[in-house]
Parts: sequence; structure tokens; C-alpha cells
Amino acid sequence: MGNHAVSYQSPQPEVVIWRPDKSGTPLCFDISKRTLLQAYSFGNSINDEKGRFSLTFYPGDEENFIGLDDAIFDEIHVMDIVEIYETNNHFIQKPHYEQGITTPNIIVKEVVPTFTGVIREKKFATQKTENGATRKCVVTGCSIVGLVHEFKMNFDMQATVITKELANNEEIQKQFTIKFIQNDNAPLKVADVIKEIWNSYIDLSKKYGKSSNPKIGEHINKWVGEADDIFDVDDSVFHYPIASIFKGQTTQTFFDVIANLIPKPVYEIFPYTEVETGKMRLKIREVPFDTIGENTWKNFMKPIEINPKYVKSFDVKQTDNEVYTVFFSYLVGYPLQEDKAIVLAMQGIGDMPNVEIDEEKFKVYGYRPLFVSFNGYGKADGTEDTGTGDRLKKLNERLKNWYENKDKFFSGSITMETDLSVDMPQAGEKISFLGGEFYVTDSEHNWTFGGSPETKLTIDRGGYYRNSKGTFEELTGISKRYKQFRELQNAS
Repeated sequence: MGNHAVSYQSPQPEVVIWRPDKSGTPLCFDISKRTLLQAYSFGNSINDEKGRFSLTFYPGDEENFIGLDDAIFDEIHVMDIVEIYETNNHFIQKPHYEQGITTPNIIVKEVVPTFTGVIREKKFATQKTENGATRKCVVTGCSIVGLVHEFKMNFDMQATVITKELANNEEIQKQFTIKFIQNDNAPLKVADVIKEIWNSYIDLSKKYGKSSNPKIGEHINKWVGEADDIFDVDDSVFHYPIASIFKGQTTQTFFDVIANLIPKPVYEIFPYTEVETGKMRLKIREVPFDTIGENTWKNFMKPIEINPKYVKSFDVKQTDNEVYTVFFSYLVGYPLQEDKAIVLAMQGIGDMPNVEIDEEKFKVYGYRPLFVSFNGYGKADGTEDTGTGDRLKKLNERLKNWYENKDKFFSGSITMETDLSVDMPQAGEKISFLGGEFYVTDSEHNWTFGGSPETKLTIDRGGYYRNSKGTFEELTGISKRYKQFRELQNAS
């Protein structure tokens, strides 16, 4: 799909609100001027698949600045699309297009959104004060790709009777199952399965419109695009064969289905803005914490340097709250029950993948298990599963590697003045700070009228990653590093 950038001439951030079908004239708010918009916030997190934003307006009794007779509360609607433009150089260049004619030799510069969201709630509030009553309008919502969470298909027989549609469950199961049963030992690619399920949801929602909510799919398609535009999936493969991917005949969102296939903490699912296009996409990947192979901490991206002159405050800490001592991956549907599988694995009996144990930490913390449960198991008739056990065993070893130094990692937060000349770090990216490297788990942008935009990063896994493999070393001498940081701050 095409980009929905607007002409952007102001050097200051701007908020634009569209109807879902992009019809009519949008509401535009330039924060360099006094308008009804008094505050905004937006952010993403590796622990939040939807993203979030909020806008705060203070309406007056008089006709408002955009020349509308109705109050701002009545001009904004649930499911409207919000674009927040915050970074000055966040632009794309493309050939000029006008009245159906493209002129490739005339390049048009368009600033594209830093965040695109969809309104899910609006609230009007009033409070009596000594100076009279104050009124406030607050709208909140999620990122546009957060609507993936809302795309539903109803597999409940009672509901399908109520809607006078009999969605053929056997047909649906066949669409999702036969394609994924493996006939050899070659594991399926996560990207192929995710996009196949999405396309099936789109097809089924068109066929069984009253057993689904096809408008959600239409909104995502209009503002983001097709499956390849929506999902940014890594090259990882499933560690097990897939059979039935549903849990009973109930209403299930698309996200319900894929979340059971790619569970935390092995996988991450979170929204982000692709800065090259301004589109919001859904990142799906195995966590980039390995020290061997291609998907290593060292290889997944170059760290973003934090400029000391923009840092307003920060804190870092070490904690043992997330220490684990036993690591085990289990496959729902495997011939053995989970409790028996764990016992056998602990005893090294049979072909179950071995449990990984951190012997030294076990002496201190005792039994602190990290279990990962995958959903689905199936093999074609007459075939033998010779690879699943080995892949899960390797996964257990990786889990231990990811968490064995958790008590030595530094975590914390950094609050900065937003540098409008660059793209600020997003969740899922890596930063360089205090002479070490940190993982950004959350990024929150805020602005209030009269102040400058501000960005707060939540960080984790801080340490040295010096060698070519990105092997972790503890970050020492924090007090000395703080002094060096202050010197850089004062010099800038």
C-alpha cells in the first residue's frame, strides 16, 4: 500500500487525525502554537504487542481554532487514525504524483510519521475549581498494527448459529492444518506460517463476515498493507511439528493463534516504526541474545550512541529478581505428559530433551524453573519424528545462556530531551551508554504544552559485549563511569 504521509513544513512536531478511510480533511495540531492539544504520549515495548498513545485536549466554550461548530470531543471518533510527526529528518523521497501522472525526475520530500495509532477510547471530564470549571478530553489507543490483536474468527458453534452462519469448522481446520503437517525433517519457517495464517484469516473473514470482523482487516490493509508489509519476521524456524493450532471451538483472534505457536520468552512480538517508510510493522523474532550463530547480540544491530547532552536523568541497578536455575522446553501434544516428561528429562531417560540446570545458582536460589510450552504436535502418517527432541534440547541450552547472567546485567531507565534531528531509540533496539551496551525494552515519548518533547527509555541486559561473539562481561566501575559521563555532559 502507499504511504499516508502529509505535507510537513513546520520544524515542530505535529499531530494529525484522519477518518479510518482517509476521507475528508484531517484535524491538524502544530505543537509550536497554542491549540486545543495540550499533551501527547506514545510508545512501544517488547512486552506489549499493541503499542499505546494518548492525546489530551482542553476545549473552550467558544468556537475552536479549526473553525468547527462542534466541540473537539464530537469531532474525534473511536477508530480514527492518529499520526504523530516528531522527528524533523524522518522523511522519504519519492517521484512526484499528481492527477494520475507520475514524474520520476521530480523528487518530493515527505516527512513520515514517527507513530501511527488508532483511537480505541475517548473520554470527556470536568472538574470544578476556584477559578471555575475545567474541561478535558482524552483519547487513547494502540498502534495501527495493534489491531492485529482485534482481528477475530468465531469457531463457537453456538455463536455461528446466532449469526445464521455455519462456519465449517472442518474446512477451517483443514486450511490451517494440512499445510503445516511436516512430511520430512525440514522445520517450517516461522515467517511462512505466520503469513499463511494471516492470509487465511483474511479469506475466511470475507467468506464468513458475521463470524468475523472484516473491517479490522480492511483498516490494517489500508494503513499498513498486506502480510509482507505488516509482519517483519526473522529467519527462525519452528522447533517442533505443527498440527492443530486451535484450542477448542471458541472465538479466537489472530494473535491468540500465533501467540500459542511462538511463546515468550523465546520469541518477541512488538510494534515498531520502520523509519525508511514511516510504516508501523509488527516485529516477530527469536530474542537476539545468542552468542553463537547468526542471530547473535553482536550481529543483530549496531548500538545507538546516547548523546550525554540530551540526558536529563538516569538510573541503573543490578537485581536477582529474574534469576532461573532450571530450563526446560515442553511441547503440548507430545506423547508424554508434561510432569512425566520433566521427571524423565531430569533422569536422562528416553528421548526427551534434557533439562538444563545452572548448578552454581541452584546452590543459592534453589529450584527456580523457566519452562517454555509450545502448542501443537503432528506428523504425517508413516513418518518418524527424529528432530524435535534435538531441537528442543538445543533450545534449553540457549535459554540457560540467555539467563545465566541475569543477576549481573544492569537494568534501569534513561530520561532524555527528544533530539528532533534524529530518530530516537525504539524498543527492541540496542544502545551504547556508560561505556557498555544495553537492550531497550520500552520507549515512551511525552510532550506537554510549554515544554520540550521528552523520551524515556527502559533498559536491560547492560554489560560489556567486547568480543566478536558478543559474549557478556559484567559492567564494573559504575561510579567512575558516572564521573566520565558528567565530564562529557559538561563539555557538550
